[in-house]
Parts: sequence; C-alpha cells; structure tokens
Amino acid sequence: MLIITDYSQALVDISITSLIKEGFSAKGTPCDITNEDDIEKLVDFTSRNGLFKALIHTAGISGPLKDLKKFLQSIG
Repeated sequence: MLIITDYSQALVDISITSLIKEGFSAKGTPCDITNEDDIEKLVDFTSRNGLFKALIHTAGISGPLKDLKKFLQSIG
C-alpha cells in the first residue's frame, strides 16, 4: 500500500487515481508539512493503513513521469 500526501486534496486524488490505474494499491490524505497538526493527522492516517516500511520524501521534486509504474519498480 502506498500512502500519498500533498498540500492539496485534489493533487492527492489525481496521484491516487493514476497509481490505481497503473495497478498499485494507494490511499492518500492532504498534509501541509509545515503544520504540526497536519503531520500528526498524516501519522495517524498512515498507522491506520498498515505496517509502515519506508518513506520517500519528494518535496521540491516536480515534473511528470511518462511511466510511473516502471519508475517505481526501478527504485524498489
């Protein structure tokens, strides 16, 4: 299960939809990483959705990927 977060629920929803279309299991929630309450909500959300195994922090990374599934498999 991939947990996706972004500052915008709309962006979270777009990412989740794309991942699911590619065959991944994904859920998400919005989070402003500069807000401690949002971070606590993210931790709670993550803990309710299974065992936490890894974190990929991509703040500041942008640009579309042509083949998201291929990219994720190459790093994982």
